[in-house]
Amino acid sequence: MSRTALVFLLLLVAGLVAPFVGYPIFLMKVLCFALFASAFNLLIGFTGLLSFGHPCFSALPPTCRAMPPRCGA
Repeated sequence: MSRTALVFLLLLVAGLVAPFVGYPIFLMKVLCFALFASAFNLLIGFTGLLSFGHPCFSALPPTCRAMPPRCGA
């Protein structure tokens, strides 16, 4: 078994066993921060320049679609 496969297998087992051994709310917070870090890495990108243009462009249509039912229109 290669080293990469062994590391993947150990991480998989650790991920399956962690909720039963550790504190579930703490693990949930850790995963939320990991998701935030991944999203922030995508947002900053390769050049390190922060741009809100693409997230706003992709979030505007669902927001506009969701607003009329909530406003009573």
